[in-house]
Amino acid sequence: MFIFIISTVLIAVSRHFSPLTWIDGEPNYLSWLPLSVIISVLLLWGRMAVIPLTFATVTVYLWIFSTESPWLILLFIGCVLVPVIAVCGALRRWGGRRWRHDMMGRNGAVLICALGFVAPCLIKALMYLTGMFVPFPDGLSPYFGMTSYLFNVIDVQSLIISALIFSPAVYYSLRVSLSPAFRRAMWLVRVKPYFSPAIRTKTVIWFTALASLMWVFCSPVSSELFSAYMLPLLFFIFTVGIRSPGAIFIAILWAISAFSLSSSIRILFTTSIMGRYWHLHYLFLSHLLYVCIT
Repeated sequence: MFIFIISTVLIAVSRHFSPLTWIDGEPNYLSWLPLSVIISVLLLWGRMAVIPLTFATVTVYLWIFSTESPWLILLFIGCVLVPVIAVCGALRRWGGRRWRHDMMGRNGAVLICALGFVAPCLIKALMYLTGMFVPFPDGLSPYFGMTSYLFNVIDVQSLIISALIFSPAVYYSLRVSLSPAFRRAMWLVRVKPYFSPAIRTKTVIWFTALASLMWVFCSPVSSELFSAYMLPLLFFIFTVGIRSPGAIFIAILWAISAFSLSSSIRILFTTSIMGRYWHLHYLFLSHLLYVCIT
């Protein structure tokens, strides 16, 4: 019951706060955050979370699309959950009972490839195949391949960004919130040393540089100079910072920065459709490169 409640709340809240844009007159997500919640819950509780997570997702989306056919909503949910659960099952078969552990360590590369790339691509492929045979209502049909090439590209990128960037942040945030032992270890190992007298000055400078750059990127002041093409500067700041607090703390900060950037309309959009596409594409590649290196 606890997993069901927390999954229901997080899926509803994450969908509400998912960065949204309009492509060819249709709404599209820059990052579909419910996918990061689904992956994080499965990583945290394993196979015991499959049933309550399924019921939570069904509950949320039947409530959101209450005027549509319940069978079509269930089919949509199946296209999302089945690939993720299947990939998790394959990972468990490959890595044994401890496949979920050491997310940023020994198993990190496999988890990134499987959950960050394979699962989102399978979701989109299954949705596309389903859309070829089943007519969906207007609110869902664009996500099943019945729209433009640009819409489909951004839709795939939104799934990958959600799985790759925001899943670690949601996962570790849940662990910090639910586990006092992990919260204490996080403070003692990942945060407190970062503010020790020996490197306190460096920490303040680094955070000041990050906050200043994020303010420039997300400020309402319009400028062609501070666009998505300036993202390598942010990449450089995080590369410098990862040597001190470690991958976990940096992954959370990177997710916060990515969410702020994705929500910043001034950075992500230009007047032309192709210009908007290349800004989004460059942001996606920057996210992808940084996560793979870290």
